[in-house]
Amino acid sequence: MPLLAHMLNQGEPAFVQAQQQEVSLPPPSPVVALHPSPDPMPSPPPIPFGPAPSSEVVSTEPIPDIPSLFGPSEAMLETIISPIRDDDTGGGSFHESPPSSPLQLQLARIATLEAELKATRLLHRDTVVLFAKRIKKLESKLKSKKRKLVLSDSENEEEA
Repeated sequence: MPLLAHMLNQGEPAFVQAQQQEVSLPPPSPVVALHPSPDPMPSPPPIPFGPAPSSEVVSTEPIPDIPSLFGPSEAMLETIISPIRDDDTGGGSFHESPPSSPLQLQLARIATLEAELKATRLLHRDTVVLFAKRIKKLESKLKSKKRKLVLSDSENEEEA
């Protein structure tokens, strides 16, 4: 704004005044020196890892617990493929039930399917009852509308 105030006071064209003014740079800001902190945090001591490993080959046998790059081991495949068994204990500890025979598995499956069927039947029965009530209600509305229509038609015929 000093340029505008200068122009208003002297009445000269702006470009002439702009050429006459010298551009002054702002004074450099003082550099603040960083003070070192009084208590630098000491680095933790190194963690010992034991002796350095030797470069000699001790054994060439593969380690069985480490998964291979080519696919899962037989034990891993058996774990993946085996059916999941639910425990009804509700406890926090894990215990494995003894292996079930195919007959026991089939009986358990039958019991589960029967329970599902019973639940489905109850649901459908309730739905059918609900629809039957709605149908009766709609039928009664339809009958009353028919009666009103017949009455209004007969009244119109009597007036005519």
